[in-house]
Order: sequence, then structure tokens, then C-alpha cells
Amino acid sequence: KQWYQRRVAITAGNPSILNPGPSSSLSLYYQNVQGLIPFGQLGETNPILDTTKILEMSTYVMQNKIDIVILNETWLKRSIFDNEIFPLTQFKIFRKDRTAWTHPPDPINPKRFRKNGGGVLIAVRSDIDIISKEIKLGSGAEIIAVELTTPSGAKFIICTCYRLRLCVDTTA
Repeated sequence: KQWYQRRVAITAGNPSILNPGPSSSLSLYYQNVQGLIPFGQLGETNPILDTTKILEMSTYVMQNKIDIVILNETWLKRSIFDNEIFPLTQFKIFRKDRTAWTHPPDPINPKRFRKNGGGVLIAVRSDIDIISKEIKLGSGAEIIAVELTTPSGAKFIICTCYRLRLCVDTTA
């Protein structure tokens, strides 16, 4: 039984999870989207969105009445507005795109710096009776946390982060 419980916990960390939880709770959708812009646009200053991915994701979220959406590896840039991802009338969006501050160049190997890619996003449905606010973190990583307060005053925090996989040189 312990192996099964551990297996379920590991599975719960995989992309594309819908966790409706117990009844009368919030529904949560998590996905590592591996880019909301096409790979060929990754280096562009003003990339275009992958409209197929956005449409499929938005349709799923709207049809299933998802309350909270968590996306990792968004690949978004400052030039892309929140309302291009989800309608601002329906979602409050919190995001942290990759910057030189979240992933500074490696002083030993500057070519290892990847200024494109990464990024995290949390979207909270605006019509649910809950107060949401971003928690400011001093970390230089792609990490975002949102505190949610229910009408009864109960508080909980939703957090997501994306860590760039680094290659370690074992020959040194």
C-alpha cells in the first residue's frame, strides 16, 4: 500500500493534471506547456503566440470551469499581454517571465545563459469569491506565489517555480 501511495504522489507531479479535489473546493489545472510561443519565435523580441495551444488550453479550462491554472515553461515575454492568454474579465493573471535577473549569465561560462524560455504563470478565476494577491519574493528565480483568502478568512498559498536544468561539467 505504501508503494501505491508513493506512486500516486509521484504521478501527481506530472504535467496536465486536473485535480478537482473534494466537492465544494477549487479545481486546479497544472501543465508544463513547453512554450506558448512557437520554438522558432523564441529569440524574437515580439514573438507571436501559438494560437492552437492557447485555444486548446483555453477551451479546456473554460469547458471544465477550472478555478486556478498553473503553467510552467510559458516562454512568454514582456511584449505579450495577459489578455492574449486568458480574458482579463475571467481571470486574474500572475506571471514571471524569464529575465537576466531570474537567470543571470554564468560568469565562468557565459554561453550557458539562456535568456529565452522558462517562465511561470498562475491564473485565478475572477468570478470566484476569493481574494488573491501576489506574494513578493526576493529570489532571483522563476517562482511565483499567490495568497488566496476565502470569504471565511481561510488563507492558503499556491506557488510554482521553474528551474533551468544545468549541465554539470564533471571533467574539471
